[in-house]
Amino acid sequence: MPQLAKKVAAFAAVDNHVKNGFRVGIGSGTTIVFAVERIRELNLKDVICVPVCQQSRQVILDNSLKLAEFQDIAELDVFIDGFDEVDVHTRTVIFGTCTLVTAVKIFAAAAKHVVFVGDQTKRSEKLGQTFKVGIPVEVIPLAHKQVIKQIESQFKGKALLRKSDNDLKPTTTLSFNNYIIDWQFPDDIKNDNFLDIYNKVKAMAGSIEMGLVFDATTDMTIYMGATDGTLIRV
Repeated sequence: MPQLAKKVAAFAAVDNHVKNGFRVGIGSGTTIVFAVERIRELNLKDVICVPVCQQSRQVILDNSLKLAEFQDIAELDVFIDGFDEVDVHTRTVIFGTCTLVTAVKIFAAAAKHVVFVGDQTKRSEKLGQTFKVGIPVEVIPLAHKQVIKQIESQFKGKALLRKSDNDLKPTTTLSFNNYIIDWQFPDDIKNDNFLDIYNKVKAMAGSIEMGLVFDATTDMTIYMGATDGTLIRV
């Protein structure tokens, strides 16, 4: 049962990382709904929930929890969010199908600890093994063609402008109206090379952020649930 797997991971995140008086960043996705419901069930005192987007804001309100805007919070005690894939050897995480690439990075940087939650299908031995969409890169619209050209020239693979399913117009980020490029990287890139690639892509003119989180730069815990209710911690 996929829902059970998500619930197990979300409950572990809250049970182990949320305490009375905490300021909790709430990410997006279906697994996050279980995390917010768990905060309500535990009846923790003075917990303030800070939404990363409108979807998470609505989930917080639906559960009658105390809400605050990120602009009014100097620091988060913990940020809980979903993800798309994790390489279990280097603990490198891909996220960004939700288009909230820069917003998630801002929340993660403001948090004392980051907890990613998902089901066991997100687990991989090497990035790209289970998640085929590619690593998202948020770019200023004016620069998207230039960034695509540079990524493909320097790192090979295919960099594709993400487009809406309905009208085939470029997908814009929910927070900042930027474009998203999905880089489908070649199979021969080694796991420990992604941090260097990340730094080089971020340095490109017009490139804002990339949907990668690294164990070396982020204090984080990753929980994945299995369909039998087993919890996997990475």
